[in-house]
Amino acid sequence: MERIKIYLKNNLSEHRYIHSLAVADCARKLARVYSFDEKKAYLAGLIHDCGKGKEKDFLSGKFLYPIKIDKWTQKILPVLHSKLGAVIAKEEFHIDDKDILNAIAYHTTGRFKMSDLECIIYLADMIEPNRTYPRVEILREAATKGLYFATLLAMDFSIQYLMELSEMIHPDTIQARNTLLEKVR
Repeated sequence: MERIKIYLKNNLSEHRYIHSLAVADCARKLARVYSFDEKKAYLAGLIHDCGKGKEKDFLSGKFLYPIKIDKWTQKILPVLHSKLGAVIAKEEFHIDDKDILNAIAYHTTGRFKMSDLECIIYLADMIEPNRTYPRVEILREAATKGLYFATLLAMDFSIQYLMELSEMIHPDTIQARNTLLEKVR
């Protein structure tokens, strides 16, 4: 764990490093509430943003590891770091747990039939204590009422925000929302 923290400290901005620690703590707390493996949630939360700052390397062909990126992720660059992060977690940190890798890869978009860990990381990223955007308190309260309900609400808020900005919405997000909606109905 210390080696990972050193890597993150050396490769992320101070703000992003503090955010990663906060997401890890929040993920552990959510895991406890929802009877999930706390260590696994902490690790996934800690490294969820390890791909931040590597986007330019990827776009210039200097990213160290081979990776295929779907056309939507190439068009919606703010989600690129999540895919790069999953590769870094596997190659740099030797993590081979598919659930952790998927939680990292999809923490910005969600996806069809998200696992509990994927929901925990998606939600923890949005509600960690340093977040101050409008309606974050609503999400924090929702997180006490049900994992799928809170993740769906978080996704709805993200979609509304993207629509207000006239930004593209990744198809994975639409599929994630629809399957979460089925779970909470």
